[in-house]
Amino acid sequence: MKKTILFLLLLISVKNYAQKSTNAGYYIDNNGIKREGEVNSSDLIDVNDTDAYFFFKSENGKAKVLFSEVSEIFTTDNQKYVRLNALVNDFSIYDNLGTNPDVKLTAKTLVLQVLIEGSVCLYKLASDNGDKFFYKNQNEKEAVQLVFHKFMSEDGIKKENKAFQKTLYEKFNCGNKDVSELVKIKYTAADLITYFKEYLTCKNETPKMAITQIKGKESYRLYGQLGGSTWGYDAENNENVSHESSVFAPTAGAEFEILFSKKTFAIFFGLNYADFSQESEVNYTTQSSTITNNHTEKYTVDLPYLGAQLGVRYYFFPKNNLKFFTDLYISTNLLKGEITIAETMTNSGGTYIYDPEKSTIDSAGVIGFGFGAEYKNISLRMNLNQSSPFFTKSFDSYFFEIKNSVTATLRYRFTL
Repeated sequence: MKKTILFLLLLISVKNYAQKSTNAGYYIDNNGIKREGEVNSSDLIDVNDTDAYFFFKSENGKAKVLFSEVSEIFTTDNQKYVRLNALVNDFSIYDNLGTNPDVKLTAKTLVLQVLIEGSVCLYKLASDNGDKFFYKNQNEKEAVQLVFHKFMSEDGIKKENKAFQKTLYEKFNCGNKDVSELVKIKYTAADLITYFKEYLTCKNETPKMAITQIKGKESYRLYGQLGGSTWGYDAENNENVSHESSVFAPTAGAEFEILFSKKTFAIFFGLNYADFSQESEVNYTTQSSTITNNHTEKYTVDLPYLGAQLGVRYYFFPKNNLKFFTDLYISTNLLKGEITIAETMTNSGGTYIYDPEKSTIDSAGVIGFGFGAEYKNISLRMNLNQSSPFFTKSFDSYFFEIKNSVTATLRYRFTL
């Protein structure tokens, strides 16, 4: 009971942590009216979804505001978003690679994050298929994407169209950069912010940094998760009588994840709690000379489970909001369990109760495999331990083996 309360407090603390991401700020609506108050910064993801919204708190109370209703948003944690007309390519630059090296830009209205402001502004569009970056001169009406595009050659070799480097050289070169320097620039926020900052400084401007910390908004993520897990076990006594059973228990836990490499690769650490307790029995008959012996074996399994997982995960991005993932991890149980086997035998001479055999079950490290799907902040994960996180036990009269497990969890993601 104490362990269950501990995990409930853990989940509550996760929720409270996520709720602390409210910052002072403002937004400007489509009529040009500026409204000041507090913006929930954790809502500033998936800003280009049709039904995307953020919570805004002012003296008039708390309200839900659609991104489609605003032209500008700012928070004091240095996040600024503007809604602009932009020329952009499709969203599939990091998966489902085609063989066309060229990129077609189409006009769209997008909510873009401001990175640098000056005579030329730099913007970012975050998507599950990788970040895209845009520029816009003050005298221009549209933001234009800096093009970076992956494709497959006809002979099946992966190649890259780095047209953004040519754009930087032709449009934003102060005369102090040669081609050898430009080809080293990567399509990342860090490199592009540095480049545009140097360019504006060279033009005797003081660039206004709309973002002071270069970090992917979804680089660090916290999950709260609830689900269920099933462990199977086998027992066999000296009479070669076997008993198979399984134990189900609800699970609760949390997981911390760090994303790398275009938000497709991640490492994670998780903790999950469950209490696998069960009583079961098996009945069988043996023959001794002319006497028939009726046996009853009672198995009492008490396995408190605090599982620690450390693993790697890979994300696949078929759509902007829907993605699939697979992961590989090592896991161990931080607690100890206990198994008691009691036998009773009845025959014509009476009933015989044998002393119970009891043993402590220690934990063991295992390798597990997981897979699942995530839609926005909600995900479903299935994982399978190919071996047991508990040591197999040999009793005086029994052999007890805990087999692999299957676990399903429903998870909610908090973006840090």
